[in-house]
Amino acid sequence: MSKTRRKRESGLLLRTLILAVLVVLTASLLPVGRALAQPWYLPTEGVDSVFLQNNSDQPQTLWLNAPDIQESNISLSPREEKSIDLSAVKNSKWFQIHSYVSLPVSAVARVGAQNISVGSGRSETLKSPWIFSEQQVSLHLVNLSANAQNISLITTAGVQEIRLTAFAQGNYPIHLGVFDQLRIQGQYPLSAYWSDGHPQFLQPSVSEQAFNPDPQEVYFLMSNSSNDQSFVFHSHDAGIVRESRFQLAHPEQRKILVAKIDYGHDNCNRDLINPLRNAWSWHVSEVFEFGSIGSQACDGTPALVEDNLRDWIGNQGSICFWNYKITRELRPEEVAQ
Repeated sequence: MSKTRRKRESGLLLRTLILAVLVVLTASLLPVGRALAQPWYLPTEGVDSVFLQNNSDQPQTLWLNAPDIQESNISLSPREEKSIDLSAVKNSKWFQIHSYVSLPVSAVARVGAQNISVGSGRSETLKSPWIFSEQQVSLHLVNLSANAQNISLITTAGVQEIRLTAFAQGNYPIHLGVFDQLRIQGQYPLSAYWSDGHPQFLQPSVSEQAFNPDPQEVYFLMSNSSNDQSFVFHSHDAGIVRESRFQLAHPEQRKILVAKIDYGHDNCNRDLINPLRNAWSWHVSEVFEFGSIGSQACDGTPALVEDNLRDWIGNQGSICFWNYKITRELRPEEVAQ
């Protein structure tokens, strides 16, 4: 082989390796671009305070709430940093701070003597950074869902299976080897941090959950006017399918979906337009109708249902998504991936 050819092939190999690294880095950064309006979830235990920084030149309003706690607002002036009073949520197992608009805000939690950056987003898949030295950590894991769920703690040494009941939390010892990474895979949204002397929140990651949709059902994606939140529903009723397809073809004649909801994602319901592709903890179990008007009491959003699931299912059991329209018909393989 000539020297020129070897040099050309070496250069091609180097470019291929660089391209592969760039692809991996791009994939790892994908969720960040759309995460600004996503919530921050934190366990109450161990978190002493939270600092919010408004990184924009516009005023910002955020919201603090927890299971069974009335939501309260947090106002931030342009570029303001503020310490958040957590007394209202101290009796809850976890709490969240969230925004409805995409303005750059960062959150830092005070855990003991450490300030820890909190990753935003909602996912049943969490990942730690790569570990470059062997260590033993204590993992604090929180179930953010009203559903009990089975959870896998995955390292190079194997898989540890645990089960958490609704809104439960627990501490688990984890051994991490050199060049190891902890992955947490559940069925519904989770939050977790570990402590090895330096507490760290694990980052929500792109969902790795595979669904097994029913090929006899017809699936549709609904999203809001801002196109920043979505959910999936399905039906085998010929009239509902026909009306759904008509609305997809005639968006100017959009009507309001009035439906019954129940616990669990039903192997289909996730936020497909969010880069994290998070699974919701609920699903549309029956479509009643597409109406021209709907009661304000049943108006909601996917995230609002998620955050108050027991109230929606226990007290109402139905919902009408006023500001959502059908944007796509989904093939079963699109739902499954």
